[in-house]
Amino acid sequence: MITSQNYVAGTSAKTLNPAGPQIIVIDPVVQVRSHKQRTAAYARVSSDSDDQQNSFAAQVSYYTALIGGTEEWELVDIYADEGITGLRMDKEKWYCESDGCDFSPRITDALLIGQATDLLNLAIQNPTSIEIPPIEIRPHDLEATRLTNEINRELDKTDCDEEYAKILIMARAAAQYGICPDGLLPKKARELRKAFESRKPSAEFDTELFKHAVDAVIVQPDGTVSLKLKNGQHLNGPERSTPPC
Repeated sequence: MITSQNYVAGTSAKTLNPAGPQIIVIDPVVQVRSHKQRTAAYARVSSDSDDQQNSFAAQVSYYTALIGGTEEWELVDIYADEGITGLRMDKEKWYCESDGCDFSPRITDALLIGQATDLLNLAIQNPTSIEIPPIEIRPHDLEATRLTNEINRELDKTDCDEEYAKILIMARAAAQYGICPDGLLPKKARELRKAFESRKPSAEFDTELFKHAVDAVIVQPDGTVSLKLKNGQHLNGPERSTPPC
């Protein structure tokens, strides 16, 4: 018969091995710091515009809350420098003027000027790329003919309505003007070609040539730039042939 004296935790005392290994559990001791760990934060600011203030303020707020919310940390200071990563945020926002286009890319001034300089240099190296269009002789416009006949009929009347005749004459003038070719385009093209021939390629941006030759700067969806010259011709890089809009 097994009694309580020789039975421990449901195991017969005869099966216990008092010489076996023993497991001793030691409770961890929580060390209390005598002082907080001095902690500093680093912020990277990549901007020369108002975005810089917003970016820096947001990072200061984040690190202040993070370090201040950690009991063992003490905020020393927040350091910041300009991030030279190629991902700068000092970018001018451009808007497409085409109807229904909501394209609004951002591009750095340096990238914009660099691409414009490259395009101007392409025209300087090859001024014959400036096309001089011939003066086109457009076919006679039927609307202008109709208005001419109506004017003649009105003037032949004994009770000619002078006000109505004036309206017809102005309408005919507008119709005739609409079919006239732009005779200034060949002249503009020759002037531009001459201007490019007088220059040499340069790594510096030619402000005078730019103002003389360029009518508009077109920013593509991929960030590349093309130039619309004052003769209506586009200067594009080798990777693009037409503007997006």
